[in-house]
Amino acid sequence: LTFMFGLLMGRRIGDTLSIKWENLYHKNGRIRDEIFFKEQKTNKTSEVFISEMMKSVIAFYIDKTKKNPMDSYNDYVFT
Repeated sequence: LTFMFGLLMGRRIGDTLSIKWENLYHKNGRIRDEIFFKEQKTNKTSEVFISEMMKSVIAFYIDKTKKNPMDSYNDYVFT
């Protein structure tokens, strides 16, 4: 699943592993339309659009892991 995240976002593995739930969800529980993060290798700030396919992968991940993003809002998605 980590690979799917990286593939769908077009990012390096280090950038993919640094994603937190707060990057994917608003505090009201609504999924975001984009992710802003600082690239590890270049230190550039990037914006990545969260596509419908990405949203379905996130929903699949939540279903399989039984995680509630709001309960672990400040935690990394991939531990």
